[in-house]
Amino acid sequence: MKLRILAVVMMLAAIAWGYYVWRQAAAMDDGGPAIGAAVMALPGIVLFILAGVVWQNAGPPRR
Repeated sequence: MKLRILAVVMMLAAIAWGYYVWRQAAAMDDGGPAIGAAVMALPGIVLFILAGVVWQNAGPPRR
């Protein structure tokens, strides 16, 4: 159960990070390529994937 709570917290943190990146990208939009925003988004993507892994491994042990 504690791992499921951790996974939910990780997912919420990833969503919050995505919102932060979105706001930063909107603030620095100069019409050029958005490579900076893409690089800033990587930690959130990795965190969301890790949250999915934690969620999958939080179930009862397999036989």
